[in-house]
Amino acid sequence: MEASNPNNPHKKAGFTTSKFDITNLDNPELTFRAHMFSDSNHMGNLYLDIYTDGTWENEVLHLKDNHGDKWFEVKQDLTNYVGKRVIFRFRGITGESWASDMCIDDFKVASALITSTGKITQEVQDTYTLANTGTRICFRIPDGNNKKGVILSLFSVQGKLVKEYIREGVDGGYYTVDFLSGVAAGMYLCRMKTDKFEKSISVVLVR
Repeated sequence: MEASNPNNPHKKAGFTTSKFDITNLDNPELTFRAHMFSDSNHMGNLYLDIYTDGTWENEVLHLKDNHGDKWFEVKQDLTNYVGKRVIFRFRGITGESWASDMCIDDFKVASALITSTGKITQEVQDTYTLANTGTRICFRIPDGNNKKGVILSLFSVQGKLVKEYIREGVDGGYYTVDFLSGVAAGMYLCRMKTDKFEKSISVVLVR
């Protein structure tokens, strides 16, 4: 959303998604990354509305203020909409100055690995999982499998090893690893390997 003259103040823009079927998702969650930077501290407002059962629920989520010159992750719990089909609408309103651009990216609707109470969902308690939250790599080792050897590695898209994070015995449980430190912006592949499980996922690092 470009806020340069004549697009301020209080000019509106937005978009509406197609319909998302979350009837079969446990602990559904909307995640996306946002950029809201205003050096004059005149940031505008970004709203998320949700449509279901024939009506719009406005301002389910409201983002405002200056978040600095960086991308940040936003999560919205969707458990109130379990068993339904939903449409999302983003509405932006520019601030008082030209320095109130806004942008979102990496929009995703999926089952959350962690509930709002911080507990692992039953769905993934007894399985290996590997996921990317945008700034962290998250993985799950099944309970009862004590001291399983885990190799967690980051590769370039050309297959060159960039960084190795873990190479040791790990107890069953849920873990997160921050992969931002010492890694340049770009596209990578993250691979987790154990004696019973191997999976690779794509990772896009934006600074």
